[in-house]
Amino acid sequence: RRVSKKNAEAGVWMLAKLDVIGKRRRMMLAEEGVGLASLKKALDDEQIMWACINVKAVDLHADMACVAQKLVQINWIGNSVDTMPKRMNALQGALQGKGMATQLFRGVAASIDCNKKEDLTGEMVRKLSSASGSDRPTYFDFGAGQKIHVSYVY
Repeated sequence: RRVSKKNAEAGVWMLAKLDVIGKRRRMMLAEEGVGLASLKKALDDEQIMWACINVKAVDLHADMACVAQKLVQINWIGNSVDTMPKRMNALQGALQGKGMATQLFRGVAASIDCNKKEDLTGEMVRKLSSASGSDRPTYFDFGAGQKIHVSYVY
C-alpha cells in the first residue's frame, strides 16, 4: 500500500471497514486520501472503521532537518454507535476488525482507539511523542499543509 512506502508523502491515509458476508469477515478498503483534515471528514460517526495515516516526524537542527516516517493506526467507533445492543455488537466487531487491521497496516508506530474527531490530533501527537522517547521531533507533518508542533500538547 502507498501509505507505508518509504517515499510516501506526509498525510497519505487509507480507511478500511469490516465487510461481513454470512459468517465470513474481511477487511475492505473504503477510501484513500491525503491530509488529516480529509481523514477526519471520511470517518463516519455511524460506523466502525480503521485507518492508517503516514505522519512525518521532523526534527529541526541548526544545519539540517531529520525526517522519520511514522504510521498511526486509528481504531474508530463512531459516536452514533451508542445504543446498548448495537454497542455490544459494535465492540465485538471492533475487536475482531482491530486484529485484521493490525495485519493490514504493517509497521505501525502508534495505535489509537478513538470516537471523537476533535480528540484525534492531540491523541496522535501525544502517542507519537511518547514513542519518540527523549528525542522528540520539532513537529509532525500530517500532510496537506497541516503541521503540528510538539509543544501543541505539552
